[in-house]
Parts: sequence; C-alpha cells; structure tokens
Amino acid sequence: MIHLCHRFSAILAAFAALVCVGLSVPAAAESYADGAYSVPFAVEGLGRHNIAHPTATLHVENGALYLDFTLERVDPRDHAPQYDFLTTEYGDFVPVLDEAAFTCTFQRVQIPHLGRVEVTAQTSAMSQPYGIDYVLVIDGSAVPAAEPPAPAEEPAPAESTAPENDPAPAEVPAPAEEPAPAEEPDPLESAAPAEEPAPTEAASPTENSSPVEETVPAEAPAPAEALSPAEESAPAGPRIGLPIVVAASLALLVCVFLLKITLPKG
Repeated sequence: MIHLCHRFSAILAAFAALVCVGLSVPAAAESYADGAYSVPFAVEGLGRHNIAHPTATLHVENGALYLDFTLERVDPRDHAPQYDFLTTEYGDFVPVLDEAAFTCTFQRVQIPHLGRVEVTAQTSAMSQPYGIDYVLVIDGSAVPAAEPPAPAEEPAPAESTAPENDPAPAEVPAPAEEPAPAEEPDPLESAAPAEEPAPTEAASPTENSSPVEETVPAEAPAPAEALSPAEESAPAGPRIGLPIVVAASLALLVCVFLLKITLPKG
C-alpha cells in the first residue's frame, strides 16, 4: 500500500511539473508579424562593470527571431567589454567591439522566443577564458502578432463527365405507325349490276352502201326451202329482197308476242 502511494505521488508531481513548464513557455516566434521592432531590453547577471543598453532591435523574418543589442563598459571606462562570443541554442555569435565607445555589440543573435532567454557568454577578462551564464530579457508586448493564415479554399467539385470509351446509349426506335384500315366498299355500290353495252344496231342497206363508213358484212341468206314438184313446175316470179323477208319475220314475231300478252289465259 505504501509503494502505491509513493507511485501515485510521483505521477502527480510529474503532472504538476508538465503544467508549470507549459505555462512558462513564451509565445512562439511564428506568432509575430515580420518586420523590425525596437523593444525594451535588459540582461540579468551582469556585474557592476558593464551595463546593457535599454533598447534592442528585434528582427522577425519568416517566423525566426533575431536580436541586436549592445553592452557598454562603465566602471572603469578603460576598454570595451571583453567577450569572445555569445552562445544560444542556435550557435555562437561573435560581437563587434568599439574601443573608442567602450561598447560590445552583438548583431543578429538568433533566439528561440521573446521574454526570458538563457545564454552563455565567454569572457577573456580574467587570466583564462571562461563562460558566464546570463538571461536576456526581451519585452515583446509591442510586437504585433501575425495575422492568421486565410483558410484554404476548397477546390470546386469536378464536373462528372461521361467516359469517352463508353458507347453512347442506343436510341429506342419510335413505334411504327399502324396502317389505316382499308375502307370497306359500299355494299350498295358493289351490288349494283354493271351496265351491259347497248346492242349494235344493224346498219340499213343505204348505210352499207356509203363508201366512207365501214361496211358490215351481210348475213348469210337462209337456205331456200325445198319446193314441191308443183312449185318447181310453176313459173318463177320475181324474187323478194332479203331485207324485206327479215323485216317481215320480225314483225310477225312481235305480233305473236303481243297476242300472248293481251289474250287472257284460259
């Protein structure tokens, strides 16, 4: 039970340490807008011989932070501060000394963030070089924050196109038109008897003699009846013409027909 309590206490302590570290992390460099800014500046750990100029120049380039600052010798004013280089997590930075002005200027020292930044400076003021730890204090309250990036526009959906290889759908043929029903013939018209051609009238003997009109061949004369011996011995009289005989025969037939119609049946 005691071991469990110790383990639980260790977990709580680790969690509390992580929370404290997260709260103490300053703003990231990429949260500032690009540009050059004059910011309040100080250095913790300097002795009474050197001071830091109260204003430094901050350069923000593509999210990276670069700092220009100057240290000055004040007591005694006999030479510039004796520093060989300054070390940050990005490397070593060599200063520019100005013995006439008793100054030591560091240019474009890359720092990870604003606020409190721990550095190490190597000095040669003693009998042998050695490093001294300092804390750079940069007030970035006046540095404008970078504008958040505009949200990327979503690409417009591609228009769906029919694949080129797919054949086009076959067109459905239109239904064939049904033929109109044939008109039935009128039964009255079909029942009407066809007109018989009128009989050709026999041409008269005078018409047959016309040289212009086509002559109708004369009917063959009926064979003469055999004559009795008495008749044969009788002297021959004048012969009656064939047309007169035919006309007489037709007149006789007409008379017989009329008598049959008019006489009562009995």
